[in-house]
Amino acid sequence: MTLRAYSSLPIQLEAQPGKGDELERVLMDIHASSNSDAEPGCFTYRVSRSKNVNGDKFVVFEEFVPPVRC
Repeated sequence: MTLRAYSSLPIQLEAQPGKGDELERVLMDIHASSNSDAEPGCFTYRVSRSKNVNGDKFVVFEEFVPPVRC
């Protein structure tokens, strides 16, 4: 059995004013693809949106197995 390290990638995003809902839809589409068999190296892809007055801030957290370099 070969064990490979995985990487985690936290990302902070801020939508343009009034574009938070649009960015959320795009991120949730990516979420659906990342958590499916379409991306077998992805362990998790989570999206979190700010609940304060400025709901245009997001944090995306992804854990994945990086591609093998030969």
